[in-house]
Amino acid sequence: MTSKVATDCVVIFNYTLHDQDQNLLDSSDVNGPLAFLCGGNNILPALEQSLLGKEQGDKFHITIKSSQAYGERSDLLFKVVPKSYFDFPENISIGDQFELDFPAGKVLASITEIREREVVLDGNHPLAGKDLKFYIDIIEIRTASEEELARFRRPNFGKK
Repeated sequence: MTSKVATDCVVIFNYTLHDQDQNLLDSSDVNGPLAFLCGGNNILPALEQSLLGKEQGDKFHITIKSSQAYGERSDLLFKVVPKSYFDFPENISIGDQFELDFPAGKVLASITEIREREVVLDGNHPLAGKDLKFYIDIIEIRTASEEELARFRRPNFGKK
């Protein structure tokens, strides 16, 4: 057991997430507490930074600007494709997601508009352009096991 959030510890916390208009986006009430490996590049870097040094039982909130969360929305990530691009165009719906190739790499894009002959795809992250407000309640901090350290470290979360 470790007393403060630091690199190579597992942190478990309850949370609610709102956008800048106070719309509820996510909550541990629905999905259960979030557990992550500190230093493992598993959550937004700004959120992880806000947790460093905190202790079990700490409750706080943080607002993360869109530029430090999922970035600003980009018109360059919209693509209009012919309906014939899809194997079964009669089965597509707004909100369906597909992987697209962009110059910067593969992007998960959502259908935002279906026209007579074309489909508009948006490759922006759904939370791009939104400031995020997290309400956090830390419920457990512990030293990560060797297996957790090997399994949950990811290179450069959110880096392009």
